Amino acid sequence: MTKTTTTQDATATETSTATAAAVAAQEGSLMHVDPNQIILETNVRTAPVITDEWVAELAANGVQTPVSGWLDDSGQVVVRFGQRRTLGARAAGLATIPVYVTSQSEATTERIFTQINENELRAGNTDADLAAAYQQLAFEGLNLTTIAKRLHKKRDEVTTGLAVAQNQQATAAVIDYQLTLDQAATLIEFEGNDEARDRLIQVATSSPGQFAHETQRQRDRIARAARKAEAIADLTGRGFTHITSSVYDDDKKQTLPLAELTRDGRPATEGDLIGLAGCCFRLDWNDQPVIYLSGWKDAGFTKARQTVTAPMTDEQKAERRELVANNKAWASAEIVRREWLATVVRKAKLPTDAGRFIAAGLTTFAGDVHRAMQDQSPLAHTLLGIEQKKTGYYPTDNIGAWVTAHPTKAQHATVAVVLGGIESGTSRNTWRSPDKNDAAYFRQLAAWGYTLSEVEQIVTDAHPQG
Repeated sequence: MTKTTTTQDATATETSTATAAAVAAQEGSLMHVDPNQIILETNVRTAPVITDEWVAELAANGVQTPVSGWLDDSGQVVVRFGQRRTLGARAAGLATIPVYVTSQSEATTERIFTQINENELRAGNTDADLAAAYQQLAFEGLNLTTIAKRLHKKRDEVTTGLAVAQNQQATAAVIDYQLTLDQAATLIEFEGNDEARDRLIQVATSSPGQFAHETQRQRDRIARAARKAEAIADLTGRGFTHITSSVYDDDKKQTLPLAELTRDGRPATEGDLIGLAGCCFRLDWNDQPVIYLSGWKDAGFTKARQTVTAPMTDEQKAERRELVANNKAWASAEIVRREWLATVVRKAKLPTDAGRFIAAGLTTFAGDVHRAMQDQSPLAHTLLGIEQKKTGYYPTDNIGAWVTAHPTKAQHATVAVVLGGIESGTSRNTWRSPDKNDAAYFRQLAAWGYTLSEVEQIVTDAHPQG
């Protein structure tokens, strides 16, 4: 009995040694293995994302980068790096995938260290890389649809990347300042305007969440400058002199606004100024022209009222500048906010707390929502992308018909009506005198992913959540 046992042990040892030798011989080699026969080692990535797009790519092109694993004592392939590729290959029905065989420590601590480092130290394609790749593929004759499909990108993403690649300054911004393709594409809009471009780059690199707000502020600033230039050109072309202050003479008051003058017992008009040499104008806080007349007494005008307005103090001037700046910022933020709200109500899936928000809208915000509904919910139509037709002089509510045509979107329509109602109740006074409901509304938007602008943050800061 003892002799037999010794013989069996020797045979087992020889077999084990031979297997170990075979395993060692395989190290450093490339094998092609059925993914269903692979053992997946425990992985730090507990929930690998296997998308339909990923599976389709593997089905079309196979696994291009070998997974990495080792052979156990029985010669079974154990994969440590490439869990997602292996699972995707199984889902795609691939017959084999490439496996690079290496020597790995079986210690749990070493496995965790190496898997974490392998996942986190892997660098993805930069936006500059993507833009250049899109351009090269286009040069090779591929159209947008083909590029987007093969790379599993949206057409808009490819279009943006191509636009950036074709613009030297935008491409430089991606490389030099690590801007995203969307941010760099926005810079193209402001090409030639160094002030706007520099400001946008500053915001993109320091406060990227504010980029959309700053973009709209720059658009509005440029639009205001254009309107001012047009007004100045119009009035100077009609013989008015452009001045940059109110030009009140504290002693003689020889120059007064047209609104303070009368002619022949009636309020003076611009028509009364035709041919007079003292006609001048300035632009007020809201960039509106204010007409003045210098030498009004000699021209036969009289002063309409005797009220003397004391000059503003430096503190009052500072408050006025802040008021005007925040009013302009609010107008810009409103555009960005409502464009963002439209994306919320048009998504396939609403926020998880949409039902609670609707309830709050029909109770806490019932006044604003009701008033908007009496006007046929115009902003709700805009958010949903529905044309609001008119019957005679009055707009019609086409949301009901839209819901009939899209019955699964009923809650989307309700959210749009509530949002449109609350939004219609906001104005510049919201930041000037915010109440608790205003603060709650803007906190809700922030919870849904909207980045509040600085002027909108005034609303939430006024009533911190208790």
